[in-house]
Amino acid sequence: MCHPVTFGGIMESPEWYGLVEPMRTSVEDWVHGMVAVINTLGWSVWRVEKLVPGKELVVRIYNAYEGVGYRRLCPQADEKQLSFLAQGAVRGLAHLFWKIDIRDRPGLGEDFYFSVFNNPEGYWNVEQTHAIACGDAYDRIVTTL
Repeated sequence: MCHPVTFGGIMESPEWYGLVEPMRTSVEDWVHGMVAVINTLGWSVWRVEKLVPGKELVVRIYNAYEGVGYRRLCPQADEKQLSFLAQGAVRGLAHLFWKIDIRDRPGLGEDFYFSVFNNPEGYWNVEQTHAIACGDAYDRIVTTL
């Protein structure tokens, strides 16, 4: 539930509508705007690698704290599905833009969350294909409908 509360809250905020939204004309612009905001949070450096609206979103994440932290505490991993926050965040963006359309300002509340996110229709798949924890230079998260 973090993505609709955190990311949805950001995109429904007066600050978003005052600073970011006026420069956004398409859903692609909104995705890039939200990635720019995420980069200010200090988690890592996100870059949109591929964006096919309503079908696929691929994000590369450099210096991701999940992977860097793993490598500092554990031996190199064999399993790439380790950056759980990043996977949820990228999937969350896809849900906010294409499962619902956050641009319509649906009024994010508990009843809304449960009705939308307990419905399997339009639920995006997510896979981590590259992982810092496995020795890759970046984490790469692919989410598809």
